[in-house]
Amino acid sequence: MVGFSPLPRSVMATAPILHVGDDLCYRIPVMERAGIAVYQTQCSAEGMRNAFSSNREFSVLAFQLDAAPIADTVLAVARTFCSPLILFENPGITIDADIFDLVIPNQTRPETWLRFLRLAIEDSRELHAYSRQLRKNTATVRSDFRDLRAQLRQNLASPIDLDRIWRGESESSRPGLERRPEKKD
Repeated sequence: MVGFSPLPRSVMATAPILHVGDDLCYRIPVMERAGIAVYQTQCSAEGMRNAFSSNREFSVLAFQLDAAPIADTVLAVARTFCSPLILFENPGITIDADIFDLVIPNQTRPETWLRFLRLAIEDSRELHAYSRQLRKNTATVRSDFRDLRAQLRQNLASPIDLDRIWRGESESSRPGLERRPEKKD
């Protein structure tokens, strides 16, 4: 078997891969030898939901076309998660490749597909980090907005009646307000 270089530390620290369906081509052991943590689930919507309900975050969802196409319900569930979809293709089965983020043709050498898999994992890691930062920034903006809204309510304790100003009425004609005497020089 061909020797594989270990993954960089930043890739090894990422979330594992979820392999959906049977591993007829024995790709999971190749991934594990390359230092990638792989979890496997059945190719069903229920299997995928169970895998994600364990509060796991997966860097990539890998599918392998076997004897039949992947069910539309499985693909619909897969698209609800924030992980890239990778397909290990079977030329004997037709499927819409546009559904997947990466399609690895059959007979691709392990060194090649592992390199693309590593890139997908790294992209996923960066995207998740960016998403976490956006959520943090959004929470800060919301907090600042709440503070400004509270400050605005305090500043508008006695709101200005713009209609009264338009009609030329002075603020002194409002009940409870007294007019200040003008200063003479």
